[in-house]
Amino acid sequence: MRLRTIALAAIPTALLFSSAAFAETRPPVNVAVSKSDRALEAKNKKIVLEMWYTVLNEHKLDQSSKYITQDYIQHNPNAGQGLQAMVDYFKKTWGPDPLPQDQVKYTQFAMVIAEGDLVQLMFKRPRPDPKDATKTVDTWWYDTYRLKDGMIVEHWDSALPIAP
Repeated sequence: MRLRTIALAAIPTALLFSSAAFAETRPPVNVAVSKSDRALEAKNKKIVLEMWYTVLNEHKLDQSSKYITQDYIQHNPNAGQGLQAMVDYFKKTWGPDPLPQDQVKYTQFAMVIAEGDLVQLMFKRPRPDPKDATKTVDTWWYDTYRLKDGMIVEHWDSALPIAP
């Protein structure tokens, strides 16, 4: 009886691993990184950080097109597709003008990670403590960008939809 129970319990697992989501053969594991890969990843990190500090921290939306393509793909549920939709979103949020330099607060990143054409930024953001309104708690935020030919073409983040 015990053997039969084990066999029946294994059926869902066998079905899971035989589904179309899995390849028939094991893909090669290639973790070698060339000097040119590292150079491209370093260049991509620099582009993303320059965009972040200039466009997002300093609110210089007029410089967005130096870093971001017109057909930018946005995965944040609060902003539309394309560069103009991103600019419009931030103009609505911040207003049209850059911040005076004495008001700029630069994001302190805990990690900036590059892998191929992707760059991920990780940073803490204090938020009100839901248990005590007089305190804050640190939450971790992630933004990931995909670059092509030295320009940002796609963005993902951990944002939740904002109620209208």
